[in-house]
Amino acid sequence: MKTPNKKDKRLVDITLSTRLAADIDESITQLKNHSLIGVLELLNPKEQEIVEQGMNLLVSAVKERMIVEGMDNYEFPDILYFSEKNNRKK
Repeated sequence: MKTPNKKDKRLVDITLSTRLAADIDESITQLKNHSLIGVLELLNPKEQEIVEQGMNLLVSAVKERMIVEGMDNYEFPDILYFSEKNNRKK
């Protein structure tokens, strides 16, 4: 979308529509998840379990840090790595 620049009328600001921005964000998240799943499938089941346990620990630590620092959207790590597996509480 083009909108006139409020400070300089000779310029225009170009932005994405809210819907398009949301679609792009969703596509990127899906690509990340598919890539991660594809890589994990290269490992044997025991190795997959070890990696998943490590990622759970890492994401839990990141969430705790985000909470301590007062960040609002601390569900983000869950969405990135575990949204399809479970819906954990904050």
